Formats: sequence, structure tokens, C-alpha cells
Amino acid sequence: MISILAINQELSQSTEAFVVAVNNALAAASPMGLQDVFLTRRLDLSNPRFNCTLSLASPGPVSMRAVYFTALSGTPVDVQVAAFFAANPSYRILFTRDVSQEVRRSLDHDAVMVIYATTLLPNAGQDRSRPVIVQANALITPGSTGEVALVGASGVLSPLIMARNRGGINWMAGVRGYAQVRPGTGVWDGYPSCCP
Repeated sequence: MISILAINQELSQSTEAFVVAVNNALAAASPMGLQDVFLTRRLDLSNPRFNCTLSLASPGPVSMRAVYFTALSGTPVDVQVAAFFAANPSYRILFTRDVSQEVRRSLDHDAVMVIYATTLLPNAGQDRSRPVIVQANALITPGSTGEVALVGASGVLSPLIMARNRGGINWMAGVRGYAQVRPGTGVWDGYPSCCP
């Protein structure tokens, strides 16, 4: 099911507080799949304000968050973003939107809102077509559901997910395969990569 969530910046609300409101809305709606993010700016010459519209697929498997970065801290925005995601290696950027203020008197001319997933798993939304490599933790017979772990370049990663074996063979423990979340349902379809 697709739903729309709108967050509007209030007249007295700072841009940072607006991004916190977007973060809170994402936290309340999670887990979900995020289809798209539309960020518009209301044209008010004295005080321009943002409107953020989120297109959500629910149910979904992923928790989303938003964070604000600005050069007002004295550190360039790209350095802050890189440091934030280096400190949180399981987070994954989905959308980056410019929230710089255009008013001449504003000091915040270099600011971004980053919307990210708190996991490496696909979100059944914007990047729903991306299959992932997984490894069965125990025997999963054809048509049944079992626990699989995400596999990355550095080996087996968490979190664990429940995937339905859509292959015609037993999926043996320790055998790798592919899994993909079904759009709009949050159900993981898994396929063992080889015969036992």
C-alpha cells in the first residue's frame, strides 16, 4: 500500500528543526519502503519555508531516518557526511536534498538533509529491485520460510531476515543464494544458488 506523508516547515521553525521533524515522521512510519522524496520551497521573500512530501510503501522492511548537516559548524558538509557514515557503516544514504537558505541575511548557505536507511537491506521502495546475497542459517525446504543472513564483501553481516525458499530444491545451511523483497509486501523471496 502506498501512502503520502507531508511535513511542512513552520514559520518560526529553523531548517535544522524542520529536518528533525522529517526524522521524527520517518521514525514513526518505520519500518517501510521509501518510494520518493519531494522537497519544495514555499516562495515567501521574507521567510522561505520547506515542504517535504514522502511517498511510502507500507509494510516495508527498513527503518529510515533524516539528518541535517551544515557548514555553519566550520567543517565542510561533505566531510561531515563522510564522517557520519564512516561511524555508522550499516547506514545507507537514499536521498540527499539541499536545504540551504537563499535569503541574503541567512548564514546557512551550505546545508543538506540526508535521508538514510539504518540497515544495508533494500528498502522495498526506492531501490526495491536490488537483490542481495544471503546465506541460509539452517535447512530451508522449498516453499518454507527460514532465517538467512546478509552477505557482503567482508563476509556474513547482520541483520538476519526471514526468506521464503522459492527454489525447487532444499536450501542447505551455509549455502548462499539471492533474496529480494517483494514490492509493497515486505516479503523476502529467496533462491538458493546451487544444488546440494
